[in-house]
Amino acid sequence: MIEVGVGCSRQENAQEAAREAGSLAVSSAGIIRSDFALVFATPHHSGHFDDIIREVKTVTGASRIAGCSGIGVLTHQEEIEIGPGIAVMAVHSDMISGYTFLFRNLSERDSTIGHAIGESMRTFRRGSELLVLFPDPYSVHAPVLLNSIREESGSQVTLIGGCASGEENQKQTYQMGDEHAATGSVSGIYLTGEFSHAIGTAQACHPVSGPLLVTRARGGRIQELRGRPALEYLLQLIQEPVAENLSEALRDLMIGLPVDPSSTELQSGNYIVRKITGIDPSDGSILTAEEITEGQPLSFVVRDQTRAIQEFEEMLSDLAMSHTENPPRFGLYFHCAGRGNPLRRTKNTETLLIRKYFGEMPLIGFFSDGEIAPVGKINCLHTLSGVLALISDPQE
Repeated sequence: MIEVGVGCSRQENAQEAAREAGSLAVSSAGIIRSDFALVFATPHHSGHFDDIIREVKTVTGASRIAGCSGIGVLTHQEEIEIGPGIAVMAVHSDMISGYTFLFRNLSERDSTIGHAIGESMRTFRRGSELLVLFPDPYSVHAPVLLNSIREESGSQVTLIGGCASGEENQKQTYQMGDEHAATGSVSGIYLTGEFSHAIGTAQACHPVSGPLLVTRARGGRIQELRGRPALEYLLQLIQEPVAENLSEALRDLMIGLPVDPSSTELQSGNYIVRKITGIDPSDGSILTAEEITEGQPLSFVVRDQTRAIQEFEEMLSDLAMSHTENPPRFGLYFHCAGRGNPLRRTKNTETLLIRKYFGEMPLIGFFSDGEIAPVGKINCLHTLSGVLALISDPQE
C-alpha cells in the first residue's frame, strides 16, 4: 500500500507554517504517521530551516526528511510564488522505502559525493529505484555528479530533481536533511521497492535555427559555427537595433544542444537548453556555461509562452494515456523558475493542467534553478523545463 498526502501553508511564522503543512499532509493521507517526508520552503523562511525540519518530523512522525529552498513551492492545490510558503508531502508505505541524504560542501567534491550516493544505493536497493536530487546550483558541476552516481551505483537508475533556488541577488540556497539544513550542498531521497515510475519533461523553448556545426570552440566559448564567427549567426536572429536590444534579446534567445551529437534536428525531449551568458565582439564568440566541443551541433532556441504551455499539455496527455490502467499514487513536479510569470497567462497554470489530467493526485514540487531528468537513458541537467515524475503501483 502507498498512502500519500500533501499540505501547504502561507503563514509567516516558520514553525507554525511547518506545523500546518505537515498536519494537512498526514490528515489528507488518512494516516497517523509517515515513513518519510519531502519539504520545500521559500526563502522567506531562511534562518529557520532547522526549525521547519524538527516541526515536520514531530507532526508527521517521519524519521527521514529531504527537501530544499525554492523561490516558489507548489502542491496540486496551489502554487506560492510570492511571499512565505511551505509545502510538505508525507508518505507511508510497505512497498516503497525512502532513504534520505544530505552531503555538505558540494563545491569541487561532485565526484566524491556522487560515488558516496551511488554506494549507498547499492546498499539499499530492493527492486525498482528512483533517485531524487536537490543540489545547490552555485556549487554543483552536474555532469560530474550525475556520472559519478551512475558509475558507482552499477545500474541505469533514473535521476530526477531540481536545483534549489533562492533570492536571485543573494545567490544562496538551502538543502534539508533528516536533522539539519545546509548551504552549498546536495540533499535528496532514494526511492526503492515495489513501484513503477514515469517521467515527463516539457521545454519552454523552440528552435529558431537549423542545426549549426561548431567548427571552433574552447570550453564555454563558441568561436565559430560552420566556419564563420558564431556571433554573426546570433545577430541574424535579432531584428531590432543591437545596441539597444541585445541584452533583452539574450534573455529569451538561448542555445539548444541535442543530447545525441548525431541528431540533425531538435525534437521534443531530445535536447537540453543552455543560456547565452555573454558575447565577445572582438573575436565573434558566444559564451555559455556549458563546455562545448568542436564537431557538436547546436541550434538557437527562443523562450515562448504559447509553445511552453502547449508542449506541457501534450506531455501530460501522453502520460495520462499511459496510466489509464494504473493511476499514479503521487507526483513530483520540478518547475524552472524561468517558466514562472513571464511564461504564464494566469496563476497556477501548470498545476491546474496537472489536475485536469490527474485529478486530486497528491503532488508536490518547487520552482527550481535547473531540473534533472533523463533524455533517453542519459541523465541530464535541464534549463527552463518542467519535469513531472509519476509514482504508481508496480506494473502487472
